[in-house]
Amino acid sequence: MTSQLDLNDFVKVKLLYTTQDADQIHHLQDKLQTYQKSEHGDELGLELLQHPHSTVKYFGALTITVYLNTFGCKNYETTFQQIVLVIEKLSNENYNANLFIIRKLLSCLSLIYIQNFQHFDPVLVYIKALLPGASSVAEYVTNLQDSKQLELLLYLLSTIVEEVVKIPSSVPELQSAIYKTIFKHLQTVLEYLQQQYSQLPEEFVLLLLECLNSWVVYASTAEARSEVRYADDLDPFLTLILKQLDADFDIDKMELYNKTFSVLAEFVDHIARALNPFKATLMDIFFGSEKFGMQMLNTIFADKDLMETYRLEVDNYINLVINYLELNIIQLTRNILHPDTARIIQTVIALTNAPGQPIVEENISFQLISFWDEFSNTLIDDADVLKEAFPTLVAENKKKSNEILMEVAVSYFQKIQKSTDAVSQEFSRYRVLVADLFIVFYSVLGVPIYATLCDTVGTSMAQSEAALYLLHKITVDVQFFDDEADADENSNTHPLIHEITKLFEKNIIGLVESHLDSEFITTSLLNFISVLPFFYKSKAGSQYLAPSFDFLFRVITTRKTGNLPLIASRTVYRVCQDAEENLIPFLPQLELVLVEMLQNPAIDNVIRERITNSYISIVRSRKIASDLGDKILAILQVIDQQRARIDDESMGDYAVSLVACIDEIGKACACPEEIEEYFTDDQLQQTKAYWSADPLHIRDSILQNLRAFSLDSPLLAEKTVVTEKCCSIIKSGFNEPILGPFTFDLELIFQYILAKLQVSTSRSIDYLHQLITSVVLTHAREIDQAQFETLLFKAFVDIRSVIEADEDLIKSTLDVFAAIVDTKPALILYTPILAEFTFPFALGAFAKHEVPIVRSTVKFWNALITTKKGVQQDQEVVRHWMTTEQNGTCLGFQLTNQLLTAFVASPRSSLDYYYPLFRYLINKYPLEVKKWLLYVVDNASLGKDKLDHDAKRQFVNKLMLTRGQRMAHNVLKDFWLAIWGLSV
Repeated sequence: MTSQLDLNDFVKVKLLYTTQDADQIHHLQDKLQTYQKSEHGDELGLELLQHPHSTVKYFGALTITVYLNTFGCKNYETTFQQIVLVIEKLSNENYNANLFIIRKLLSCLSLIYIQNFQHFDPVLVYIKALLPGASSVAEYVTNLQDSKQLELLLYLLSTIVEEVVKIPSSVPELQSAIYKTIFKHLQTVLEYLQQQYSQLPEEFVLLLLECLNSWVVYASTAEARSEVRYADDLDPFLTLILKQLDADFDIDKMELYNKTFSVLAEFVDHIARALNPFKATLMDIFFGSEKFGMQMLNTIFADKDLMETYRLEVDNYINLVINYLELNIIQLTRNILHPDTARIIQTVIALTNAPGQPIVEENISFQLISFWDEFSNTLIDDADVLKEAFPTLVAENKKKSNEILMEVAVSYFQKIQKSTDAVSQEFSRYRVLVADLFIVFYSVLGVPIYATLCDTVGTSMAQSEAALYLLHKITVDVQFFDDEADADENSNTHPLIHEITKLFEKNIIGLVESHLDSEFITTSLLNFISVLPFFYKSKAGSQYLAPSFDFLFRVITTRKTGNLPLIASRTVYRVCQDAEENLIPFLPQLELVLVEMLQNPAIDNVIRERITNSYISIVRSRKIASDLGDKILAILQVIDQQRARIDDESMGDYAVSLVACIDEIGKACACPEEIEEYFTDDQLQQTKAYWSADPLHIRDSILQNLRAFSLDSPLLAEKTVVTEKCCSIIKSGFNEPILGPFTFDLELIFQYILAKLQVSTSRSIDYLHQLITSVVLTHAREIDQAQFETLLFKAFVDIRSVIEADEDLIKSTLDVFAAIVDTKPALILYTPILAEFTFPFALGAFAKHEVPIVRSTVKFWNALITTKKGVQQDQEVVRHWMTTEQNGTCLGFQLTNQLLTAFVASPRSSLDYYYPLFRYLINKYPLEVKKWLLYVVDNASLGKDKLDHDAKRQFVNKLMLTRGQRMAHNVLKDFWLAIWGLSV
């Protein structure tokens, strides 16, 4: 090594941890890392291991590791023996203090073996280096002079397989070699330890369990990677492991027990079939009345301090039991009437009832949720399998299983009860999981569990809230899976109608309303009501619609703070969406509420908007156009009156909400079904006639409000959200099949956009561009060419500098022109805007590499090249632009140049976005594109320019051979890699 390295520097390295000079330390560290990665790293590592400072020694072990991972090991036997002797020296100097260095060196031995496993047995080489006369592991262990030598052997046996597991994909031959040699040595060691077990100290047993744990994990990995099979050979493992649990429980051995639980859990998770011979033993240990498991739980559950102290250990044990039971879940469910199974199930139920508040004081019931979920689903699935062959068994099992699940349900019902509004996020999450479990219980138990919950409402506040919470969750799930097509027909025969009716007969609303200050039970009732439209549609439920809505309105109007008004308004909104026709009698009451909300700035904006939508939805459901017009006009007049009073910046949010209310009117006016199915013939004719005449000038009133809010008001004109809402209002009628209150003339829409452009920020212009796109997509046939051309000049050409300074506007501009070309190309192809603005703008956009802009740029050019909706003349115009030279060049060449340049300059993650445009170009203009590409690759500076002239031309030829097919992607990607000097 001295011939390669500066010996003076190396001597300085040894002083690294004694110097106080920070600069010198940094300098020496740099040198050390250089040496560490050199081909003499093994020699450096062995030198550093002689240093008296333990940290330097560890760095030596680390250096050898780096060397082995970088260069491998040529003189493996010599290096292996050298490291073994260093381990012996370190263990004799100070075993415990040097153990972290020893463990690293054992990793080095493992790496040497893995790299040379065909040539030697590492365990035999190891023992012979320490005990030269030993010819076998059995001879070595019987002649040990010091217990730490046996510990080191266990460390070596576990470290080897731990290192093998880290290898992403080791060769099957290595697994076979380990099975034939290393595993046999381990078996020998275990045989010896079986004989000596009663004399082993607890610390050594813990080490033994760690070793067995490593081998269990390895065994499953080896079986997955090779044909080697370990399960039948692991009985000695389990015999030793279970020795920890075959005596009376001793609280002082909890660390040992906990490690045992962990090792058994590895068996369950990784190689469960090895447990089959021990099934009876394990069940006895876990569930025997006087056995270890019950002794441990009874001891710890009897003492709160022990529960707190050993909570993690108990959780570890419960996870083990749950996972083991889930392995045998079908056996449990099929033998549910057997006394042994009954004992096991009752024990698990008792664990579910673990004392203390969930999450805060006990975690067991939380852990068992997954078991009961698996248990219930197995009952469902297995019953389907067995019902034809064993109908009597299924019937008998069902009766017993229903009793079990009802008992478990009672346990969890008690667990989720709240005594206050303030609960932790963890407990809230616990309640959600329990609710999901009750949904599964309902799948097994059906209406009886629903009825039981309904009967519970009214007993106490905590129980009533918990019951309503679960009823809401179950009902949501039941409604989701009900056939919506039959919902109206079955509304009177729905299986839950009777139970919900009994609930309302108990005056649940009055019960909750008397505790309206308690947010948690009020919230649960509001959520429950929100999923009951099917009930309110029924004959039995319709009589409770009035008190329900009265309750909702009182919550909305009397509660000034908190979430209750918001939840209540959402409930009103949901009920109105599904039962609007049943709510017609409540229109006068709802109108009073709405007017109050429109006039009161203190009302939450979301509530105001939801109630507006709900009110108009109900009015529209009457299908009387004149009535709808009257109601809309009345609301608009209130909004107009309120707008006149807004003169303060602090009222800006309220003003926005008023605009949003108009938007909600537009959404609620939309016909929810096919027009012919929604209206009768008479209603349809009356509706068409009314809105054609628009006698109350509703459309004018809406537009006046838009102008007043978004154009005339200095306070609101530049607010982006106002522009967004106004554009949404205008779009409301775009897809309506007949005239309505929100179907505006295109000329009026264009006038609004032109006016709005004058008082808009960049963000607002983005929404105006989106509105133009929507106009094109929905009304292309009706657009007047001259009016539209004027609009395009004002919305794009005149504000080009503003657009080019904002990435969102660049994207929206490209989207507008792509929509035009894709929908009705004649609107743009014959205007000067195309050459003067659109083409230069869309070519320049290639310089932007942001993904949204790239996608929109490619989308525009794809639309132009294909001109799918164009007539023959349109196709010819596009070809003329693409291929005819003007001022020495043509559009097609400019596009090809910009495209290839942008493609090469883009990050690899964005290449996919460019592929379609290359393919369209090649397919549409094959001869021209080849010429354009050849010129570009010959003259442009691309990437790192790693390709010579011939390679570039070869790329063009390959690309053209694809004829625009999908294989072009690979050619383009390979070119991108090559041009940047990356491997293909």
